[in-house]
Amino acid sequence: MQQRLATSPRESARVHTQQPDYVAGGQLKDYQLVGAQWLWQQWQAGTGAVLADEMGMGKTIQTIAFLQMAYHSTLKADNRGVFPFLVVAPTTLVGNWAREFATWAPELVVAQLSGRAACRAEQLAHTIFRREHGRRDLKCHVVLTSYEAACNAEATTALASVRWQAMVVDEGHRLKNDAARTFRALRRFGARQRVVLTGTPVQNCLRELFSVLAFVEPQRFDAAALEAKYDATRPADVAAVRALVRPLLMRRTKRDQPLLVPPKCEAILPVTMTRLQRELYRATLARNAQLLRGIAAAMQAGADEPRQVRAAPLRNVLMEVRRILSHPYLLRGVEPAGLAPREQHLRLIDASAKLQLLHTLLPELMARRHRLLLFAQFKDTLDILEDYLAGEHIRFERIDGDTPAANRQTAVAAFSRADGAPVFLATTRTGGVGLNLTAADTVIIYDCDFNPQADLQAMARAHRIGQSRPVRVFKLVTRDSAEERILRKATRKLELDHQIIQRIDEPMLSGEDEDSGAPGDVERALRHGADLLFGDRAEE
Repeated sequence: MQQRLATSPRESARVHTQQPDYVAGGQLKDYQLVGAQWLWQQWQAGTGAVLADEMGMGKTIQTIAFLQMAYHSTLKADNRGVFPFLVVAPTTLVGNWAREFATWAPELVVAQLSGRAACRAEQLAHTIFRREHGRRDLKCHVVLTSYEAACNAEATTALASVRWQAMVVDEGHRLKNDAARTFRALRRFGARQRVVLTGTPVQNCLRELFSVLAFVEPQRFDAAALEAKYDATRPADVAAVRALVRPLLMRRTKRDQPLLVPPKCEAILPVTMTRLQRELYRATLARNAQLLRGIAAAMQAGADEPRQVRAAPLRNVLMEVRRILSHPYLLRGVEPAGLAPREQHLRLIDASAKLQLLHTLLPELMARRHRLLLFAQFKDTLDILEDYLAGEHIRFERIDGDTPAANRQTAVAAFSRADGAPVFLATTRTGGVGLNLTAADTVIIYDCDFNPQADLQAMARAHRIGQSRPVRVFKLVTRDSAEERILRKATRKLELDHQIIQRIDEPMLSGEDEDSGAPGDVERALRHGADLLFGDRAEE
């Protein structure tokens, strides 16, 4: 990084060592000031930017500081600076953005566009726009909105009528599919500069990175053309992609800032299926043996079967076995009825190997005053964990995809108090994005995601700026099952991110496979468990 700063537009960002007085709210860290000024330089050049700092390093604050710099860059005698700016963020983060604007840029008028349709219509008519002399003008410097609101037809039309000085898209990995409705809706907005904030610009394959590039610089890049041109398995192409991305992307990690946060330690805790889980797992694979044999034969023969034809049934089978490994009671009809409450609670624990381990682990951690984030893939799994915690009289907070945005922030605030609950339950995809949960120093990944970046996002809720204690991460993985294969696949996916993003300043590194949860991966994950469960009878 230091060598590249000396030969790139970032060099002049480094020499501005003083934080501007108008950036209020606190003292920016050195790397944050560099990031803000790099965004400002990109804005001056009319060039897009991807701020890809690792999760938990303050991309929001850097962006607000940059918007302040842009606003003040040509501040006129009548005190009308450069604006307007548009910020698009996940629903759960809109409130946090509003609070950070109030802290770091109180002079900027920020109007929110969120909520139900009637509320959004009121905001557009009275808070965001005003009509004077037959024309519609903005009443604010910044419009802060959610993905859902921005993609609404009425809001899209209204926002697309404005020429934005800068458009910022938070958690920008949502733009990884250039054919998706979200990408197409946001692409309609005209802006001098587009900025994408994401700690995970590459999650599964190069096409996702190319989609982000096509969004920030639509006149220069076409995602499909880039995908056809570059192959991540060829070292020369890896070097070429790095060179392509380097002028548009800035990436710093916590390892670059050793005094920024305490260390993080990860451990895999393997468990062995209970008898009930083994029987259900075996029965599921046996029931779908014909499907698995047919697909395996087609793949070995090199048949060019449409991907979606075989993907859907395979993923259904994988979903079922993953639910069994999470807890057998997630399958209908497995949980016994009519038992006394205490007996029901004991059966709940005994049925799942992971819950048995959790039952041993939690008292030890709580006795040492550790506070925990417990992430699971399925909302139904949280229901079971909630029943378990209630049966053990352990206080907890919980959020999932059905939790309203206001309630999510309430749960975070309650957990963050010194006397808050010791456990915070969340689904990985909902609780793993944008939240600050540094009150916890222990993260338990109950079941790993096929996309390893989702798990990294979850870990970053605790391992981020503001954390004062070392963070422990425990991943629960079932032996001799599809989960082992999923974990290995996740490790390979991280290698692609390591090649392109983590080592962006290096000229070349040997290539690595970039496939991403294709039907072959699912089939191999299922067969991994089948081979170990059935032994020599796996083919049956």
